[in-house]
Amino acid sequence: MDFIVLDVTDAPQAAAKRGEWAEILGEQISVDELAARAGTIGYEILTRLGARYERRYVGSLTDI
Repeated sequence: MDFIVLDVTDAPQAAAKRGEWAEILGEQISVDELAARAGTIGYEILTRLGARYERRYVGSLTDI
């Protein structure tokens, strides 16, 4: 079982209500930014996600 706790003390009251989405990784927060906040590296963040999480691959190697 996975469990996460978020401190919403400084979040706007309208955004910090039950049922609202919280972005952990995505358009606003990169893997490297999350890793820096957690005191680790992006590789560790990605390898610890596990197989149950949805992964979306955007683009391809030909786009680089």
